[in-house]
Amino acid sequence: MNIYIDFDDTLSNTVKFKQDLDFLTKKYNIKEDLNSLDAKENNKDYCYFKIIKKLTKLGVNVYQNYLYNDSIDFLKALKAKKYVINILTRGPKVLQTNKIKASGILEYVDNIIIVNLSKRKAYLPLDFQNSIFIDDNPMELKSLLRKKPYKVIRIERKGNPYNEVVIEGIESYQNLRDIAGDYENLNNFHKK
Repeated sequence: MNIYIDFDDTLSNTVKFKQDLDFLTKKYNIKEDLNSLDAKENNKDYCYFKIIKKLTKLGVNVYQNYLYNDSIDFLKALKAKKYVINILTRGPKVLQTNKIKASGILEYVDNIIIVNLSKRKAYLPLDFQNSIFIDDNPMELKSLLRKKPYKVIRIERKGNPYNEVVIEGIESYQNLRDIAGDYENLNNFHKK
């Protein structure tokens, strides 16, 4: 069974990552207005990527491990049960690749799929009916639901900006540990 897990705000604390970037932007006096019209139209992730490039030129390493404390245990449990673990994330490829590498999850992951910000994950040629998707983004979740996947699970971690959006008819959990508990330590995870 394939499992597709989102990275940002599902496995990794992207809110904290962006707060740290905002701090470094001020500390190193980098001029990049994340609230500008340009940032809103072209997506803030690209603006953050521009900030990271500037910080890297200054010798600042911004890529650290921002994983939530339940992420590695969850991935280990999935791996032990022989699930095919796919990271399915959106964003600038270099940014997402570097964040994933810094997280230390590569040994638990079978595939990494990075979708350009202009696309939705549901437009990929995947076997949706035989796959489980775990994500926090309501737009992605709604798009995935239209493909009639085997299972879609929403993560609503504390502090996530998407938690305000309500989606009817979907399993929701506050963290990955709760998912594992609900599925008897993942023994029956893929049973309806």
